[in-house]
Formats: sequence, C-alpha cells, structure tokens
Amino acid sequence: MSNTTSTPFFQGFNYGFLQKADYYASPAADRDIAAMADLGTNWVALCVSSFQDTLWSTRLYRDFVYTPADDDLARIIEKFHARGIKVLLKTTVETQDGGTRANIAFAGTGLPGVIQGKGVDYWQPWFESYGRLADFYARLAQRTGCEAYSVACEISGTEKQTDHWKRVITSARSLYQGHLTYNMICGPNMFDPAVQSWLKLCDSVGMSYYHPVPTPEHPSVAEVEAAHRGYAPEFANFARELGLPVYFIEMGCRSVVGAAANPSDYRNAGDFDGEVQANFYEGLLQAYWDEPWWAGYFGWKWDEAQHRPHYHPPSGETGFTVAGKPAAEVLKRWFSRPRSPHKITE
Repeated sequence: MSNTTSTPFFQGFNYGFLQKADYYASPAADRDIAAMADLGTNWVALCVSSFQDTLWSTRLYRDFVYTPADDDLARIIEKFHARGIKVLLKTTVETQDGGTRANIAFAGTGLPGVIQGKGVDYWQPWFESYGRLADFYARLAQRTGCEAYSVACEISGTEKQTDHWKRVITSARSLYQGHLTYNMICGPNMFDPAVQSWLKLCDSVGMSYYHPVPTPEHPSVAEVEAAHRGYAPEFANFARELGLPVYFIEMGCRSVVGAAANPSDYRNAGDFDGEVQANFYEGLLQAYWDEPWWAGYFGWKWDEAQHRPHYHPPSGETGFTVAGKPAAEVLKRWFSRPRSPHKITE
C-alpha cells in the first residue's frame, strides 16, 4: 500500500504536550483556541500522550493523569474546526521514569536478546502494543475528521525495525483515510534504506528541526537565514530519495539570550530575549519558504505544561511559547502569506 493523499501546507503550533488529562475540556483551552485563531493559525498539532513504565517496557497504556479523555479530544477538535483551524493528531510516547523516547530500543539489532541464556524478543510485544495504540488513535482521527494523523513521534531507536513498522503503517492506513505522516528526529536514520522503505508508505515526513545558528548571542535575521539555507540541501536530498514532501513538525527556539545557538535547549537560565526568538522564526521561514519540497512547519510550542521555574526571570518569560512576544507578530505575518503548492524536484 502506498501513499494516497495530497499534502497540505502546514502552518501552526504544537499544542497540549503533557498537559493534564482534563486540560482540553478547560476554559483555559478555549482561550488558547481563540488566541491561536486571532493570530491566524491555520493548523494545530494536537498532542496526545501515552506511556510505558521504562525504556525496557513492552506494554504501552493511557494514563489517567496525562492522557486526555476521548470525549475531550473530540470536543477540542470540533472547537478548532469551528475556528477554521485544521488538526494534525500527534501521538507521543513517554516513559514514567523520565527516559527519552528516542532511546526506546532493545537488545541486538532486531534479534532476540539473551538473559542468562534465555532468548527474549522484546520487539514483538512492544510493536504489538504500539500497533494497538496507533490503531486506536487512527480510528479517533478518522471519526473526528482530523485532517492529518502522525502515527508516532521521535522514537528513533525503533525505526530500523522495518517489518514491524510496515505493519503499523499499513494497519493505520486501513483505519484512517486522511493524510498519514510520521514525526522523525533529524539524524542518520533519514538516509538508512531500511528506514526509508517504510517511511515511503506515509504521505509525508515531519522532522523535529532544531538546527543551530552558530553566530553571536543576538543573530540578525540575515544570519539566521544564511545558517538555515546551509542545512536545506540535506532535506532536499531526503525528500527526493523518499519521493515525499518533508516539513518541520517541530521547530523554533526559546525567547532567551543565546537560544539560536542551541534551539532545543530547555535548561538555559538566561535573561529574556524576544528578538532572538523573533529573528529565528523570521530567518528560518525566509530560508525555506520557496523550497519546493517543503510542506510547512509547526512551532514548538503554543503552551507550556512542564515545570520550568527558570523560564520566569524578572526580565520576562523565556520559554518556547510566543504569545505576547515579538515572534507572535512574525508568525502572524507568515500565517497570512500565500504559498504555492510544493512538489518534489527530480
């Protein structure tokens, strides 16, 4: 089975990552939707978290504290649609012990591990459990009319399990008839033939894109643009090899001094710098806007649910959010800018 749907041009935000289970039904969520709509947001990557206990666990489950209820998901999707915002439902896996999802991986290279002489195949039960998760949310995405569905997010350690992933993608495709995508981390797996063989079953690939700008603490828009133009050929080659559009399902940086040099860093305890975040968005969008293979972007992120006291120095809020910051006006301009259809260049 191959990709079957056309690719939209995504322009929006990631929303709801690790919010508590009842957040999507709250007045605060209604205010978020209104504020995103007022900014001209076209899309939202609506995050839904499932869990496993440790990196070595093979059973995934929904959590009563952090996983939104199905009815709450359905209602918030309806509310986004009512404001003209399209929805990409984005599944994520977290570990209860704090392990990084990209490190979910088991012994060997797809072969059974060995514990005291006993063969143990972790991959089969893990993928059976993950397949049930992916199918569950594929059905929900279909039932609620989500315009796109990301079948997974940043689980790099699983990506070379080609046969397992082909079964997951094929099953999700049978249940969801919209735009099917996958959230990948930039890295060597992009050009691994085994990984590409199942990525090609998707309609597009979304990259978590946090490439640095190696310039002084306050890079200009031109410096940001130049840095990102240097990264573009790698992604153009990736899109060409896949024969699929590629977009940035996560991108952005914090509003903190030095953020552009390490865009994904959440530990920087520096002072507020709204200009560095605004310039980062402006320069990046200028660099990629006319690339024919590029299918858009989702800013990371609209809301902040994690406990980050160092995001609140006296100088201002220094997190990834953009509301009330100079970056919001930058994105408002870009959200209203027309974009010609993308294509894969031969």
